[in-house]
Amino acid sequence: MIKNIISRLKKNVTLKTIITFIVTFIIVWSDHNWRLVKTFFNIDSDRSFQEKMEYAKIFFSSSIIVFLKNLIVCILITCAVLILIYILIGIGKFIIKKLKR
Repeated sequence: MIKNIISRLKKNVTLKTIITFIVTFIIVWSDHNWRLVKTFFNIDSDRSFQEKMEYAKIFFSSSIIVFLKNLIVCILITCAVLILIYILIGIGKFIIKKLKR
């Protein structure tokens, strides 16, 4: 019974953490690579679809080192944002607990 509860709790926490990380990573990556995102979602642009595809090809084919550096930076920023959010949530709970006394 206890093993079942622990297993469910672990699965729930893992799932919530992974989803939070993925969503935060997508937001950070989109912000970090806003030019590429803007290129694809700017409908009223003067550029044709071919020009947009050329820009994307240049962006992704620059170098594997540049791509990995960009990916690592985005992952580190994501971790920092999540840590900051959890710290601020903890501070908020602490303040609320102190004010209730």
